[in-house]
Amino acid sequence: MSAIAEDEKAADTLLPPGRSVGYLVRQTHRAFTRSLQARIAPEGVTIGMWYFLRVLWQEDGISQRELSQRVGMMEPTTASALNNMERKGLVRRVRNRADRRIVNVFLTERGRALEKRLLPLAVEVNRVALQALSPEELRSLHSLLTKLRGSLDEDPALSWAIMTEPKRELELTRESILNGTMRRWLAAADPSLKLRSEEEHRASIAATLAKRPDGGGDVWLFAYGSLIWNPTIHCVERRRAEVRGYHRRFCLWTHLGRGTMDCPGLTLGLERGGSCSGVVYRIAAAEAEHELLVLWHREMLTGAYEPRWVKASTPEGPVHAIAFGINTGHSRYAGKLPEDRVAAVIANAEGALGPCCHYLFSTVQHLRDLGIRDRHLERIAHQVETLRAAQSNSPG
Repeated sequence: MSAIAEDEKAADTLLPPGRSVGYLVRQTHRAFTRSLQARIAPEGVTIGMWYFLRVLWQEDGISQRELSQRVGMMEPTTASALNNMERKGLVRRVRNRADRRIVNVFLTERGRALEKRLLPLAVEVNRVALQALSPEELRSLHSLLTKLRGSLDEDPALSWAIMTEPKRELELTRESILNGTMRRWLAAADPSLKLRSEEEHRASIAATLAKRPDGGGDVWLFAYGSLIWNPTIHCVERRRAEVRGYHRRFCLWTHLGRGTMDCPGLTLGLERGGSCSGVVYRIAAAEAEHELLVLWHREMLTGAYEPRWVKASTPEGPVHAIAFGINTGHSRYAGKLPEDRVAAVIANAEGALGPCCHYLFSTVQHLRDLGIRDRHLERIAHQVETLRAAQSNSPG
């Protein structure tokens, strides 16, 4: 027996594959992949395309670099895959208006239409895989896998690799919410913040669901800002929607995500009066508890928003949905600011999540892709572009 074979045998004795959690997770992932590939192949979609589509269905229009990071592929591999997807008419790439070095990736109508056909196939794969688990076992599985991922993310052996990587902006992703990265960062960035606990979140979710006007079943969520292009939740359906009695407005100061203490930015809130067009997401009843907790950890950490039920009109009929309205009693509530003041703030503010103007431009672009023209936001976007162009052309 060779020395290499002896070493492999010794390793198997110390950690047999059947007892290795990493091995079991990898084999399970392969089984999931085989089952999914068998179902999506008739639609002309490969498993590689699926990974990109899955991210873009959740957050259309992100940069090609960020898409690579989300999927976990090298940028040359991503570029090759996107070339193929462009040839198939699934995506289009556009130079960013604010920074021409950035390429944003958008779904075509065909690429977006695949969501309704392919997502149910993924749901079916999960149903087949999880059919032997009880609801309690499923919740436990989610919790344990999240803990495992969190432990590996904090592995000290990764510190050298992290330090040698180019520094990136903080990312608001499903993973950074679930593993506590966002919460830990907020607590460290501003120790004065009073962050709500998970127990408080669960109590708030229970109180919100107790007031639902539709009797039960799947839960709908109304999105009017960044939740349109970065929902961070799993859903089974997405529709264009309009809510009457509320309008979106830049009325919440942000001194962390899209600004700083010295130069705060502004983000959107839902104010009373008028109407607001956006999208609604349908969350499966079986996943509602977990997905709503993800949302609460994202939107309700500081109490700047208040969950409320709204009636949303959609092409397929009206639905009752949860919307995050602005808490006008919150210390960061900005009230009704003049458009020129809002534009000046957004043009200059930048925080850990990136420039405040990117938040505005992404929202305007995704609304346009939905066929929605928000004249108020578009006027602000035009003013911001003018201000930034003047700044870049000024001497010194």
